[in-house]
This record gives sequence, C-alpha cells and structure tokens, in this order.
Amino acid sequence: HAHPNSIEGRPPLRRALRTPPGACAMAARPHPHPCGWPELRPPPLPAPPPPPAVLFGVTPRSAAPDDLLDLPEYSYTTLLNAMRLRHMRYEPYTWIGPVLVSLNPCSDLDTYSRAAMRPYLGPTPCEAPHPFAVVVRALQGIARRGGGPAAVLVTGESGAGKTEAVKAMLSFLIARQGARSGRVCDSLVGSTQALEAFGNARTLQNSNSSRFGKLAEVVLDPTTGQVQGATVVPYMLEASRVTHRALGESNFHIFYALHDALEAAGGSDAGAEAEAAAFPLRTASLRPAWASLASLAAAAGLRRSPYLAEASVATVAGRFGEIVGSMRAVGLQDEEVLDCMQLVLAVMLLGNITPAVVKAHGCTSRTVVGGGGGDVGRRGCEAGAAEGAGEGGGEGAQTAQAALHAVAQLLALPLQELTAFLGQKTTDAPGRGGGGGHRIVQPRTPREAQTLRDSIARALYGALFAWLVRRVAAAAAPRAEAAAASGAGVSKIAMLDIYGFEVCQTNGLEQLLINYCNERLQALFNAQLFAAEARDYEAEGLPQAIFATLCLTRDLPALPLLEGGSDGRWRTPGVFALVDDEARCRFNAGSATALRSRMDASLAGCAAYKACKGDAGSFAVAHFAGDVIYDSKAFVEANANAARAEILAFLGAATASPFLRAVLGAGGEGGRQEASALQRQQEPRPGGGRCRQLFGRTVIQAFRAELETLIRTLEAEGTQCHYVRCLKPNPSLQPMVFDAETMLRQCRYSGLLETVHIRQYGFPHRQPTAAFVERYAAVAWPEAEAAA
Repeated sequence: HAHPNSIEGRPPLRRALRTPPGACAMAARPHPHPCGWPELRPPPLPAPPPPPAVLFGVTPRSAAPDDLLDLPEYSYTTLLNAMRLRHMRYEPYTWIGPVLVSLNPCSDLDTYSRAAMRPYLGPTPCEAPHPFAVVVRALQGIARRGGGPAAVLVTGESGAGKTEAVKAMLSFLIARQGARSGRVCDSLVGSTQALEAFGNARTLQNSNSSRFGKLAEVVLDPTTGQVQGATVVPYMLEASRVTHRALGESNFHIFYALHDALEAAGGSDAGAEAEAAAFPLRTASLRPAWASLASLAAAAGLRRSPYLAEASVATVAGRFGEIVGSMRAVGLQDEEVLDCMQLVLAVMLLGNITPAVVKAHGCTSRTVVGGGGGDVGRRGCEAGAAEGAGEGGGEGAQTAQAALHAVAQLLALPLQELTAFLGQKTTDAPGRGGGGGHRIVQPRTPREAQTLRDSIARALYGALFAWLVRRVAAAAAPRAEAAAASGAGVSKIAMLDIYGFEVCQTNGLEQLLINYCNERLQALFNAQLFAAEARDYEAEGLPQAIFATLCLTRDLPALPLLEGGSDGRWRTPGVFALVDDEARCRFNAGSATALRSRMDASLAGCAAYKACKGDAGSFAVAHFAGDVIYDSKAFVEANANAARAEILAFLGAATASPFLRAVLGAGGEGGRQEASALQRQQEPRPGGGRCRQLFGRTVIQAFRAELETLIRTLEAEGTQCHYVRCLKPNPSLQPMVFDAETMLRQCRYSGLLETVHIRQYGFPHRQPTAAFVERYAAVAWPEAEAAA
C-alpha cells in the first residue's frame, strides 16, 4: 500500500491547490475577456519540492543526509533513494564515512568556480561534502601529524568526472595554500590537453576515457604551507591499445588529430593558410619539414594503417592546434613538437609493415656462422630478397614497402638494420667439446615478426608518453632548494586519477588488468579502513572480539586467483602465470582452448574461478564487485611482448636521431630493469654458448611491476589516504536522469557497499561527545533540566 506521504498516496486535490482559488478560471481562458476587462494572471508558483522519500516515517532531509552512514537503515534501497534525492536537489556530493561520492550532474552547476571555493578557504572551512572538503581534510591531517604525505585516490567509470575533479582539487589546493609562482598551476592545468591527447581514447563507455593512471604529487613548504612545486608520474598506460582494441573503440586521440592535420596539410588546396591551420607553428623555417611529413604519410598509406580504427573521433576534430598549444605550455619548442609528431607518425606507419615485405629484405634460409660472430651470409639474404620480391605485388605490397622506408627515415635507422632486426632472430649455440660456439641466424615466423613489430610500436609510444609526462613534471617541479630540502617528513599531497572497474560486452586482457588494479586498490582501502576502525575501537575501549568479526569481511578471493597463492585449501600458480606461460613458451602453438584447459585443470578448486560451459574460450572471475566473464581468445596475442630491453637497445644504438635517444632514455626505466636479465641470458654458458630469446617481460608482468610501484607509494609509512568515488547517474549522461540499475552497478564496482557492510558489522552510529550531551542531557540529568 502507498504511504500517505508518497506520490501514489497524495489526494487528488493536491495538484489543484497549487493554484490560488479564483484564478483557475481566468488562467484557463485562452483569450482576453470580451468586455475588455484586464486579464487576471495567477502569481508565479514556487519551484516544486523534491519528491518525498518512500521510507515510512522519514522526512526527505533525513532520508538523504550529507553522510549516508547517518541513515537509520542500511540497504541497497536506502542508499539509492538517498542518492536519488540528493541528485534531484542538485547536490552531487555525499559522504559515506571517509569516502566522498561525486555524482556527475551532467550539467554545469558551477561547483568548481571561485565562488564555490570560498566556503572552504577560510580558517574554519565548511564541512559539507565536496572535493574541496577532501583537500581540506588532507591538509588538516598533515597539520595534525606535523607534516608527512597524504594521498587522494579518485576512481570511477569513464564519464564519471574523475579528471575534472582532480583538476578542480589541484586548482583549489593552489588557491588555498598559495604558490610561490604561477608556473605550477599553468603547467599542471595547461598540460591537460596534451596529456589527454596522448593518453585518452574513445571507448564504448566514454568518448574521452583516460587510459592511464596519473599521480600528481604537490610539494608543500613545511613552514608556510605554500605550494613549492609538483611532480607528475604516469602509471600503467594502456599501450596495448596502440595495436589491439575492442570492436567499436578507437586508438589514442593524437593518432586521429595528427592524421587530420596531415591530411589538411597534404591536400590539393593546402596553401599557406591551410597549412598554418593544420600545424600552427611559430617557426616558419619548420614549415617545409611539416609539408614533407605530410607527403611522406600520404605515400606510405597512413589512412590504411591498422592502428587507426574506424570509430568516430569527433572529440578531437579541429583540436590539433589546441594540443600543440598545450605542448608549448609545458615548455616544448617547435622543433620538439615536430619531433614528437614525427615519432607518432612512425608508430602509426609501423602497422603497414607486413611480414612479407620484411621477408623480402631479410634472410629466409638458416645461416650458420662459425667462430661466434661475423656477418650473415650474402647468398641467403639475396635468395630471401628474390623470394620475397616474387611473392609481393599489388597496391598493398607497394604500401608496405613505402611504409618500411618511411619508418626507417622517420626513426633515422639504416634500412638494412631495421629489416634485419624485424626479420631475423639470432641464437648463440655452444660448440662441441667446449670449442668455439656458433651463431645461428634464423628468419622469424610471420607471427613472430608481427609480434615484434607491434612490440616496437608499443615500446616507442610508451617511451614517448613517458618523455612527455616527464617534461610536464619538469615544468612544474619544485625549485632546487625545495628539492634539496625534501626527504623524510616532507609535506606533500598526491592525487591519483585512475580508471575504475570495467565490464564491457566482451572483456579481454585489458579489462582483466584494469579490474585487477581495482582489486588491489580495494584491498588497500580495506586495510586502511580496518586500521582506522581498530584505532577507534581501541580508543573507545571496545572488546577485540567485535573487531575480529570485522576482519571476516577483508578477504578478496580474486587476488590469490589472479596472482597465485594459497588460502589454506588450494594452491595455484594463478591466472597471470598461466597466461604468461602460454605467451612465452607456447606462443606459436598456443590457443584459447589450450589456455582454458590449463585453467580448468589448475584452478578448479578456487571458489573465485568459474568455467563457462558452452564456450571453450571464456571463464569468469568472482571480483569484489561481482562476477565478470572474460574472453581468453586473444589473451596470448595481447600478452605476448618482444623483449623491451632488446628493442630499446637496438633503437638507441642504431638511430641517428638525438631526439629518439632522449625519448628512449626518459621512457626506458622499465626496459633497464629487464636489461640485466637480458644480459644474463647473453652471458656465456658453461658450454660456451649464449641464447637470445624473443620474448621478454610480458604485458602482464610490465603492468604488475608498475602497479606494485604505485601501491608501495600509497602504502608508504605515514601516508594517509582519502577517497573520492565518481559515479554517473545514467549511461547516456543526461541531466536529471537517475538510473537505479546503473547506480547500483557502480556502487558495487567502486566498493561503496563494502564500506557500509564494514560499518554494519560494528557500531555504525558515531556521535561526538558534545553533540551527544546536548541532545540527551535532559535524560541524563532531569533535575538540572527541570531547574533550568
């Protein structure tokens, strides 16, 4: 039955009472009175009140408090109802204990303006839920501890407003604390367009989705609290998107922006004005080089590159000039901007190089050279060239041939060395009886050649992105004296903008890694929330048995399933180890069926693993947010990665471009970590031989290494973490539309329900002593109340 205060229980006269009596008849007349009497108009009506709560005996305000932990009842219904009421009241921010929920209003509410900052800038800042309040809490925590680091973790789905929230919090932090110079704000905010162009892409959920994690650490002066500078560290760029994407998704924005600019510059009507609009350079002497770049792209068939998806890229149309301006804002010169675009073009044209063209320039028959060295036999290379030339033909072969020459020219590499690296693999074998070894040069299989080509493209783009972020960090870095004074006890606030839990129609390796990252962040959140609960319980003198009950909710069974380990009942190498083994050891013979068979045999005893009947290539993982089905058909290809250290070493030694060497030096830290392992592989063995392997660190291993670095940073001693969960009210981002199913799914994915569950196991209602005494003094001291 409908409650009397609900919408269904309203009396039918309620709507009629909204119009004053006596005005209804005149207001209903469509024409003036025939006698010329002045038309009577009803007075303006006030805005309708927000819809009442559907909970019995609860007013709308108490049904949607600023902190949802103050709700009288915890359930999915009460949480969604409270968020719906606040959304309809244009209140997009809500506390759930220590977590701020930011609901995208999908309209401009002016929530990040200077006027919105004022209540939080004074000595007694407002405590209403807002991203600015999170920054205030972080600053207050630093002040209570006498210094030290703090972190703000901003997560959510694509389109939930994570990037805008981080930019607003950075601007508020600089406005509240002040900065020694305006370069910090200019560099951090001005670089946004460049970082989004190189790190964002169109996905099925959002047309401008961040495909990397960004940790911005703002350094504060220990005495004055002013902002001294900032450092920007990228994490876990989805470099695999360069070569592999889901159906309907696009590559990084810069690919299409550069493609459109080169098309405009190379058109038949491309005069001086059109060329300037396509590439707004200030240095006129570089315009011929840009025109040459456009003609090179047209000759090499840039439009046919498989790295350019057919998805719509309206988000970057006409934005190339803004991207270049953003790159200048961080201090890049016109020559460096041109070098960046030249490297991006080389990455795109790598996709046009086919194994057949590489085979035409490489060695196709096994060549053994004694003595452990020497050049490859000339006869084998000539035979391979003739055979490859006989196979080629047609427009596709000519495009691939032009792309190979263009990549060699753009990267300043000798053509013969590039083709030899792409088409041949070398193994040093020991000699008999301890004698001299032999170097065996073999042609790569088409699958190996294509994997190496894609690995080069990913390595180049990842190194370029790391170099660009390093330039942004250098532009906003603290002064030399501040950097020298930094160390233990330094005050800094780190703001992490990272992708949230993802579930698509078809979930591949990228979704598995992203969801694994969210599992680790959820484990970090649980650990810190449990630690805070333990401190509160100890301070209140509560028995430890109650806290032991809380610990039962801490387990995340998907982590040992993915990473490998044991929970006391079973032990397994983990999903990641099995996929790595298929990618490295059985690459040419591996298949989705074989991988699934190994998973079924090794993971059958794990409660978090579920085999999908009827589909030999699919399996499900029970994440903290729910079950997700993954398609493992492309796991092996997406995970296979040629040895990155060997790629960086070859490019750095063979190129004649100083810019490419600088990029490889700035973005090659991950490659240097595996360089020692590669060197150990090439060291002479007891028999006198050396072995050079094709595959190095896989995509999974590289992702886990960067994630471990991020987690160690967030788990550093003394770091106090604060959390912002960004949600979107509906899939289409329409204003004033609240889709309960979408919201419930995001609440599960963001771990908000876990926060409520943890509080439910203990004492969810917590009131300050002063407020408690003020409310219940009449009960505790009735005599004093009567005397008053």
